[in-house]
Amino acid sequence: DAGNQLLKQVAELLSSRLEKPNHLARSAGDEFLWVLNDTDIQSAEHFASDIKDAVQNLRFEWNNKTYTVGASIGLVSIDEASENPAAVLNAADSARLSAKEAGRNKVYIYKPNDRDLAIRTEIMNNIAQLNKALDEERLKLRCQKISPIGDTSAKPHYEILLSVEDSLGIHLAPGEFIYAAERYNRMQAVDRWVIHNVFKWAKENCARLEQIDCCTINLSGHSLNDETLMEYILDELLAFEIPRDKICFEVTEMAAVTNLTDALEVITELKDLGFKFALDDFGAGLSSFTYLKQIPVDYLKIDGTFIKGIAENPHELAIVRSINEMAHLMGKQTIAEYVESPAIKEKLIEIGVDYAQGYHIEKPISLENLFSPRAVANC
Repeated sequence: DAGNQLLKQVAELLSSRLEKPNHLARSAGDEFLWVLNDTDIQSAEHFASDIKDAVQNLRFEWNNKTYTVGASIGLVSIDEASENPAAVLNAADSARLSAKEAGRNKVYIYKPNDRDLAIRTEIMNNIAQLNKALDEERLKLRCQKISPIGDTSAKPHYEILLSVEDSLGIHLAPGEFIYAAERYNRMQAVDRWVIHNVFKWAKENCARLEQIDCCTINLSGHSLNDETLMEYILDELLAFEIPRDKICFEVTEMAAVTNLTDALEVITELKDLGFKFALDDFGAGLSSFTYLKQIPVDYLKIDGTFIKGIAENPHELAIVRSINEMAHLMGKQTIAEYVESPAIKEKLIEIGVDYAQGYHIEKPISLENLFSPRAVANC
């Protein structure tokens, strides 16, 4: 009720400022559009600034409380260069988002060659393709081996990786889609898709599952904040009845520390259910060891920026050695990422790291091909 009343007051304010034959409409949610006829961009910017100030001066009263209101405004010229109405609306919306991200309560003018707007447009295109890939089951699962390098009797782990196909079946760079999904709150949907399909694969491939220690599924910071995540995982467990110790969930140190309370709750609940847990990119934060005492994980994945240089840089070797020793003292096993050469692997063996992952160990392969003749050919 309060939101509807506020929208009415804003609409009345905007209407009072517009003269015919200009047009005003509410497009969606808390967004309004107007068309200013026979107006140059400088005059439009002046008008938009007046509108912004008027909205900021609005005081909304509800239940004996007073609230201030803000407006982020995007402007675009409609001229002979305009392609079509949809393109004009997209440009105006991109400019509005730029005004919002620039600090809110600002006016932003669309420029066709604006780098920030071009990046935003690319992100929005990636989101559209990601949503379509989710709807059409064009996300694919890959995996990369995490090999034991100390205990030769231990079984390997496999980290689950995501691949996105376009409508022609061409694999697209997953990093761009993950970034877009994180920016526009689609990571929960992606994480759930991965959980569902890994659980399904595990149920259908019991023999293959016996040959590995566990599959590692990445969880985003968005999923750590998802209050319904545990309910979803329990539902998937009931549906597929897979051995829980064959699944390891993984979060980055940054995501865990940023959402520490939620992360501790999720990690504790998942471990109580019998799942394993790994902390990725460990060492990248300034207070890594402080937080390590609080986070009950089974594995530490040492940040790859330290691993890459340990064969040549004694300082990075000392850092990795320190992380490894501290982890072992706390009863946790260590995994080194970005193992790209025999020299790096030898250093890891020397200081006693438990597992190694990287192109020197094995390149990513399709999960469907794991332990198949095709998988051996791809290694």
